[in-house]
Amino acid sequence: MKLSALIAAHSRGGHVEFFLEPSDDLLYAMDMRDISALYKLTDEVFSASGLDPKSADTTAFQRTVTKRAGGVSVQFVRRQHMLFNYEDTCQATWLLSHLFHRQEDRVDYPAIQDPVNTIATKFRITKRLPDGEQLSLKERIVACRFVERERTVLVWKATLTGEGSCAGMQTDETGWSVIRPSATGSGTIMEGCMRQDPAHLHTIVDPAVANRFDKFLQSIIQENSQEITNGAKAVLLENMLSGICA
Repeated sequence: MKLSALIAAHSRGGHVEFFLEPSDDLLYAMDMRDISALYKLTDEVFSASGLDPKSADTTAFQRTVTKRAGGVSVQFVRRQHMLFNYEDTCQATWLLSHLFHRQEDRVDYPAIQDPVNTIATKFRITKRLPDGEQLSLKERIVACRFVERERTVLVWKATLTGEGSCAGMQTDETGWSVIRPSATGSGTIMEGCMRQDPAHLHTIVDPAVANRFDKFLQSIIQENSQEITNGAKAVLLENMLSGICA
C-alpha cells in the first residue's frame, strides 16, 4: 500500500477541534524541552537504525515506512564519510544546519538561552510543480548541538504545515546527527537518522493530496541534505586551500 493511502486511512475517523494557537514562546520552549529528552535517546536510535556500526562507508538515503497503531512513521538514515578533519567538519555542518538557504518569510527566534548551540526559526517553503501548481508549507524548527568528548550530536525537531491545496496536512519531524572522527583512518564520519510522523488536521485526507504533500516533503529533504553537504564541502575545501596557501 502506498504511503499516501496509509496516511489517508489513518486520518479517517479523526477529530478536529478548535483551539487558540500557542505562542511562539510556548512552542519553542516545548520543542527545546523535547530535544533534551531526544538527545538521551541518541545511542538507542542509531542502534536500531539499521546502519552497520562497524562500517565507515558512505550510504544512500535508506527510507523505511512503518505502519503503527497510531498512524504511519517514515524513517530516513544515512552515513557519509567526509575527507576532512573532525573539528572543521563539525563547525561547517553546524553552520549549514541553520538552513540559511530558507529565507522566505523567515523569522529567527531571538529569546534563545544558548545561541551558540541552538537554532530556533520558522519560514515558508514554496515550490512550483511542472504542471504549474504552486505548493507551500510553513516550517518551524529547533536544533541543538551537544559537544561530547569524542563526538558531536545534533538533534532537531520540526513541524511542517501545509498551505493552499495542502492545507490540513502536517508532519512532525525529529532528527539526530552524530559526527565523529573516523576510527579506520583519516576523515570524519557523519551519521543521520530522521523520522517523520504525519499529524494531519483534517478528519478525512484525500490520498491524492497526501501523495502530493509527501512528495513535497521528500523534495525538501533532498534539497536540505544537498545544501548542507555541498555547502559544508565547499567551506571545508576553502579552509583547506587557505591553509595550504598561507
